[in-house]
Amino acid sequence: MIKNNIIKALVSVLFVLFTVLPAGADDTKNTETQKKYTGKVPKNIIIMFTDGTGTALLETARLYMQHVHEEKFFLTDTLLNKASMGLMSTYSASSLVTDSAAAGTAMATGYKSYNGSINVNVQQEPVVSVAELVKEKGGKVAVVSNANITDASPAAFGGAHNANRRNYDDIASQFLQGNIDIIMGGGRKYFRSERRKDKRDLVAEFTKAGYGFVEDSQQLAAVEGEKLLALFAEKDMPFITERHEEKEPSLVTMTKTTLKLLNKDNEKGFLAFIENEHTDSASHRSDMTNAIKHLIEFDQALQVAYRFYCDHADDTLLIVASDHETGGVNITVSTKDMTSNKSKNRIFPSSKHLKVIADISISTRAAAKKLGKSPTDAQIDKLISTQYQGFVLDQDLRDKLKNNEFVSRTNFYGRTESVLGEMIGRNTGFFFSATHHTNEPVIVAAIGPGAVLFNGYFDNTDFGKRLIGLIEKK
Repeated sequence: MIKNNIIKALVSVLFVLFTVLPAGADDTKNTETQKKYTGKVPKNIIIMFTDGTGTALLETARLYMQHVHEEKFFLTDTLLNKASMGLMSTYSASSLVTDSAAAGTAMATGYKSYNGSINVNVQQEPVVSVAELVKEKGGKVAVVSNANITDASPAAFGGAHNANRRNYDDIASQFLQGNIDIIMGGGRKYFRSERRKDKRDLVAEFTKAGYGFVEDSQQLAAVEGEKLLALFAEKDMPFITERHEEKEPSLVTMTKTTLKLLNKDNEKGFLAFIENEHTDSASHRSDMTNAIKHLIEFDQALQVAYRFYCDHADDTLLIVASDHETGGVNITVSTKDMTSNKSKNRIFPSSKHLKVIADISISTRAAAKKLGKSPTDAQIDKLISTQYQGFVLDQDLRDKLKNNEFVSRTNFYGRTESVLGEMIGRNTGFFFSATHHTNEPVIVAAIGPGAVLFNGYFDNTDFGKRLIGLIEKK
């Protein structure tokens, strides 16, 4: 009888525990994600932005760090276990598949717009962006990217307005008009009089307005002023496989410099938008090597931002986000050829395939330039033997290279690049199923005051509205 009563009591206790506590709950923890928003607003907001990055590429980079470098990937292995986390839909007003301009507009303003638009609504009317709000409240704003700095994402978060994202000259001049404190990246041609249609010398105008101007890594290291125009390339900055460190700084270096300058004698706080564009650029070009390596470099830059957050945790909100997924990245089992689907004819992706990808020393874009549009067999063989050692180029892909054909209806962005990307996939199991954007939701992670607002499943306009709401409450 006593034994039965004890059993009944234990069952009752277990019943209460499992009905009161959600699955996996730990009542000893009191994490940010379990709290409700307290109303506290951040003084500083850092947005670490990795363009074109979906969950599959994040996992690829994590596995790469684990198997190639035997190290952890900070974003997935550390930050996501501490931060609030959300999943964000990305469609635009004109398509279920967004471009970076419409996505950036939604995230910087809270408004849906059409692909190609920068901070205007569907009627092409300007809408207020986060950068403008921060400047109105006396804060500082930085836009940093390893792409052309007038490209869609930095343009949106830098407060520009344009019905056409390709009006780079106009966007460059709007950075000056908007008094953006730090502009850092590529895109030098859009600031130089000899390359602009209106012949304005924006570099001279920025200098006259009190900005420092630098063009290489050594000059950047010597910067001391609070306002800066730093332009390291005519257009996009190079991929890692072609970068010259003495000329083009890494995203890590740019992040360190940006946060140091923004924090100097600053009582009103700042908004720092720091973008890794090259995950997107590499994925468009079916370049698995550079997509992974630039995501790892982003992870290193994120650690710099996280250390800043840790030193200023009471008043700094750190957000990690992407705008959309690019390339339909997938790691999958494939057949070695089309003769059989039996197990012995399959490629099962493993650490050795990641190491093969790591050994590729050229971007698909640079490889395409080497081959040209009508390469010979000798040119193709030389490229494969020197830059893609151990890779097998199937005859159908060789024919596509020689005939300047793209791989499929979804792999078309760069004809030669898409073929080389398909070759990498067939040899390793690491594929791009497309060369453009997909509508896959992307993750958002946040830590600091207001981070809980970025929990759950939400739209990219919700991201913008919540960010603007925090800034308006300052």
